[in-house]
Amino acid sequence: MFDFSGDFDLPQLEENVLRYWDEQDVVGRYLDHRPDGRPWVTYEGPPTVNGKPALHHVFTSVYKDIYPRFQVMRGRRVERLGGWDCQGLPVEIAVERHLGLQSKHDIVEHGVEAFTRACREYAAGNIGAFRRTLSRYGYWVDFDRAYRTMDDSYVESAWWHIKEMWNKDLVFEGEKVVPYCFRCGTALSSHELAQPGVYRDREDRSAFVAFPLVDGGAELVAWTTTPWTLPANVAVAVRPDHDYGVYPGPDGRKLILAVSRAQEVVDSDPERVFPGSELVGRRYVRPYADEAAGTDGVVVGWDGVADDTGSGLVHLAPSFGEDDARVCAEAGLPTPNPVDEKGEFSSGPWAGTNVLEAVPQVLADLEERGLLVRELGYTHAYPHCWRCSTPLLYWAKPTWYIGTARIKDRFVEENEKVNWHPAHIKHGRFGNWLENNVDWALARDRYWGTPLPVWRCADGHDTCVGSRAELTGLTGRDLAELSLHRPQVDDITFPCPDCGEPARRVPPVCDVWLDSGCMPAAQHGYPAAPGSTVRDAYPADFICEAIDQTRGWFYSMLVVNTLTHGSAPYRNVLCLGHLVDDEGRKMSKSIGNTIDPDETLSRLGADGVRWYFFNSGAPWGSRRVSPASMDQRAAKDLGTLWNVVHFYRRYAELAGFTPSGAAVASGQVLDRWLISRLEALTESVTEELEGFQAHVAAQSIAAFIDDLSNWYIRRGRRRFWSMDETDVDAFETLHHTLGRLALLMAPFVPFLAEAVHHAIAPADEDLAKRDSVHLDDWPGAGTRDPELERHMETARRATSLLRAARTKAELSVRQPLAQGVVVGLPDLPAEFQDIVKDEVNVKSLLMGDEVTLPVTYQVQPNWRRLGPRHGRLMKEIGEAVRTLDARGVERLRAGTAVTLGVGGQDVTIEPDDVAFQEEVETGWTAVTDGGAGAAVDTTLNEGLLAEFHRRRLIRTIQVARRDFGLDIQERVVLWLDDDAMRSGDEIAAEVLAVDVRPLPTLPQPTDEICRGAGFAFRRAQER
Repeated sequence: MFDFSGDFDLPQLEENVLRYWDEQDVVGRYLDHRPDGRPWVTYEGPPTVNGKPALHHVFTSVYKDIYPRFQVMRGRRVERLGGWDCQGLPVEIAVERHLGLQSKHDIVEHGVEAFTRACREYAAGNIGAFRRTLSRYGYWVDFDRAYRTMDDSYVESAWWHIKEMWNKDLVFEGEKVVPYCFRCGTALSSHELAQPGVYRDREDRSAFVAFPLVDGGAELVAWTTTPWTLPANVAVAVRPDHDYGVYPGPDGRKLILAVSRAQEVVDSDPERVFPGSELVGRRYVRPYADEAAGTDGVVVGWDGVADDTGSGLVHLAPSFGEDDARVCAEAGLPTPNPVDEKGEFSSGPWAGTNVLEAVPQVLADLEERGLLVRELGYTHAYPHCWRCSTPLLYWAKPTWYIGTARIKDRFVEENEKVNWHPAHIKHGRFGNWLENNVDWALARDRYWGTPLPVWRCADGHDTCVGSRAELTGLTGRDLAELSLHRPQVDDITFPCPDCGEPARRVPPVCDVWLDSGCMPAAQHGYPAAPGSTVRDAYPADFICEAIDQTRGWFYSMLVVNTLTHGSAPYRNVLCLGHLVDDEGRKMSKSIGNTIDPDETLSRLGADGVRWYFFNSGAPWGSRRVSPASMDQRAAKDLGTLWNVVHFYRRYAELAGFTPSGAAVASGQVLDRWLISRLEALTESVTEELEGFQAHVAAQSIAAFIDDLSNWYIRRGRRRFWSMDETDVDAFETLHHTLGRLALLMAPFVPFLAEAVHHAIAPADEDLAKRDSVHLDDWPGAGTRDPELERHMETARRATSLLRAARTKAELSVRQPLAQGVVVGLPDLPAEFQDIVKDEVNVKSLLMGDEVTLPVTYQVQPNWRRLGPRHGRLMKEIGEAVRTLDARGVERLRAGTAVTLGVGGQDVTIEPDDVAFQEEVETGWTAVTDGGAGAAVDTTLNEGLLAEFHRRRLIRTIQVARRDFGLDIQERVVLWLDDDAMRSGDEIAAEVLAVDVRPLPTLPQPTDEICRGAGFAFRRAQER
């Protein structure tokens, strides 16, 4: 069923695995696995279903998937509920585009009920696409019981959370300056403003504007990057301890500017300099008078005025700036607001014009009236709506808040209990955010979201409703079937409990991040749903999302649950970086650099993508993704494993091998080394997955696969296809290793691991009885042999050095050499030296402390360094350096200083004080690397050359066998010429010849006979 005999084709293999999982209900059994195990809790951060899933959803999902898989295999009970974020502006905007609506007015015209119904249908429709894609990538969660934030049970739980905070006096209505999207018609919260991509460079027109003092004689010059706010100006701020000056301007005008910034406007010296405190309290003529604020403005002192930008004077419009509002409120100044909710002027000469579009008209009017001192283009980072990309306004409006700022210390305290990965997020990005916490703007003036459960009567009494049952009690009506969404819930009224007057729900819905923050309890419908509970699944042992969720889901979860349940809702958080293309650009449909997750499935398979994400660096850094890089990683590691499984299956079948099931007890050094390496791998992968370091574990597995293929199997290949008795130990060792690898890789590559698990089972075993690797137990690490591992590592290091020496000598590895020498490495036992000799094809090997390379070094003094320090002793020092003994030379080469007695005094010679000239003995080639070195004897005698020709002939025959169409295990009858017959037995063993025949004349080639230079062969009738 799981075929490894063909080319590496993960997508096809995965289709077969999917069929098996479906036939055996593996996923369903997995989700109900370990019912008696100790709980390990994970929460699903719900993706917003406002479109098709993208590759970044896959990236997040595979990291959310690997750790629960691991814990299930460890024996833990893991409830894996799926979840979908179905509400809020992301869905509303998508539906507006679909329906061709442009504004909130259009929504009202279309019908709020029809609009919210369309939002529900749109979200529900996208859930199917997400479910199909994520399931195909092996993301195993319970989608059938998945929570949806739009369901009434979820909304009712959100109401309970709000009521809990209301009872603690943490929910209130207030008028503040908030970031406001006039296209969406709603305010945004501070954590929405902190989402990636919100601040973008924008070219605006800035202006230095004159504000004439009422008492005459001079004009204040203030700088503004938002000229449209000037109709709401009520004050100009100066810094009391800064120096200001009166400067001559054009046409005899007197301009007041900060001394440090005057050069931006004038090129003359000040007539008088004075502290800013002298200006505080003086009055000036506002550019635009109105009934609310009159004609005069006032100069106020403010320590927030900077002296490195603008003019050193700041225009204040309290309706359009948080700092402006605070400073003006402290001064008792009015708050005129000539801008409506559509972002248009509601009065004055530009009534009905969008404020941003009105900037040229405002500047033209100022210039005509002589108030525009100077205009400048200005590029700055400006906030835009994170969903519709409209430039935001800071706009004063009444809205509802959660009073988080006053209790930020509680959030900081709870954060201290959380383990963050990477660790620097805890006190960095997330910790700093908590330290600078501001009140959470909770309300949204929209339609598709959790309705704010506050009812208000005409006398201003507010009633917060925490459940459907409570609302039923207040109305005296059975509301069991009531939809808790707009507009249905808007029709519900009841007598105010305080005064008896009719109470109606206030219009806003809640910030969508409130929904996500309520998730731990709301996913179960707590507390209204029968039997629902929180404590059995609280807090989470693990959650995972992208790093931007530090100011999104991670933040809202911490706040909501600290306020309602008294503690942080998670113990371990994994923050993922963002996916970028191979040029480092963020993936975007507009750029055209996105990668379709469905396309990668058809080309690379789910496991190819998963393995790339796990094995291409730490997950919290920006991840460069390209089809080529993904293909390369999958082929290098998973393709190699595929070939190993194919190798095992082929030769096990030919040998008739059936695994015994007993512990491997081989005495062969390669077997013992591989088993020890396997136990070390098991130990490290277990440790890394427990520590949420899947990328480190994946790199360890990749290194092991390379060792398995390119060392163990390559070194021991003959043991699997020997014509002599089957080497059972080799098969048992490889079988055991592949079985263990299937278990260790199951959380990483669930499809391939399942296939390997079944592929190495005995052929006569019923497939259904093999069950699934995902329902098996995680392996414990057995006994290691660290000394054996060190010896093998030394042997491989020695091999690498000797190969480098051969390469430098341009000698084929098939050419035997008389001797190799290795220095700087520990001596090896004979059996490991034999491995090295065989690998690099040398007859003898010298290692150990007493061994030296056949190299001499001439030491020459570095006069430029020694001369300035030892001028008069230079001749004697030079002679002493040139005649250093071998021990002194080696110390200097190793980077250690030596002390010489010269002219009756001690002179220290540093390694940089000398230069070395290497002289290798004739007939040798040497290399050095990292304190170790190797050399090979390149002298070739008749015997070595003859052996080389024999090896070359064997290689030629092997290639001819392949080209002739022989299977690798087929035996042949072999003819050799007289020269080759001298080594007939050795050649026969290598090319699987059952009979070797010398002939003066080799047979001619036919369809049955292959002939080459000095040999011929045909298929043997017997094996």
